[in-house]
Amino acid sequence: MIPRGFELWKQALALDHKSSMEESKVQFEVAAKAFFEEASGAAIGVARALFEYSTLMDALAAVQGGRLLKTQMKFDEALENFAKASEILRATVHFGFLASYVSGCASLETASEISDDEEKFQGFKNAIALLEQSKLALSFRDERHPLMRSIDAMIKFAISRALLVESQMLMQKGATADSRKKRKQSRSVEKDFEELAGEEVHSPVSRYKIDYFLKGYEYERATLGAFIMTFPERTSLWIGNVGKNFALVETLGEAPVGKTIPPSGSITVPMLPEFHGRLRIQYTDEETHRRYDEGCLTVI
Repeated sequence: MIPRGFELWKQALALDHKSSMEESKVQFEVAAKAFFEEASGAAIGVARALFEYSTLMDALAAVQGGRLLKTQMKFDEALENFAKASEILRATVHFGFLASYVSGCASLETASEISDDEEKFQGFKNAIALLEQSKLALSFRDERHPLMRSIDAMIKFAISRALLVESQMLMQKGATADSRKKRKQSRSVEKDFEELAGEEVHSPVSRYKIDYFLKGYEYERATLGAFIMTFPERTSLWIGNVGKNFALVETLGEAPVGKTIPPSGSITVPMLPEFHGRLRIQYTDEETHRRYDEGCLTVI
């Protein structure tokens, strides 16, 4: 049975899509409580995942709180909420990359609303730096993670906006040729953004909605098939299946595993001396026969 928290997570994102931020915030809080309660009776590996999801939901509720406060022009309180969300995310095993991502989204959204060109330009630069940090942090876990494309799209969007503002500032200084060059570069990068975003891109850009929550990649995976989460101990690794289908775990790094994990089940495997660098796990969904090859952690 799929943990109820995933469905609540989905509902929170649907409410956010409708711009119902207050209701979305409440739903994230309900999801946090549901994941926490479901973790108490789960197998250890799965319980670790559900507790982590509960923590993630707390962070996303804080993000929504910050966004709400920002719309009320309560910028200091909003900043405190975003800082709280980032602190929570940094404490997780799998979602630390979101700490700089949500800060980058907040900087990007705020910069888009600023009228002063110098401040706007600096805001976009800050957003780019934070989003690049997020991309780097995720790459340590899995350089081929599907969310890398989404973060790349956000970076390209921020760069295109920064170049456009820079073009406007140069035009005001009378540097017409340089201004045209920057505008041309902005259009080129915006095309890169549109290719990365694909059919999900909102046009025109003035209606572009900042995606703080990366479209619920995790809950989609869990509700559609097998989905493995891993948590390291000192000398071993917990492997839990939070998805709805049986998962045949084939290998961990180069080491064969050959064990089937049922939904809500978990196993533990030893951390071998030869494990180093990015460690990948390969498993097959026994119902859909889809094979996964995913990064699970980096061993120093």
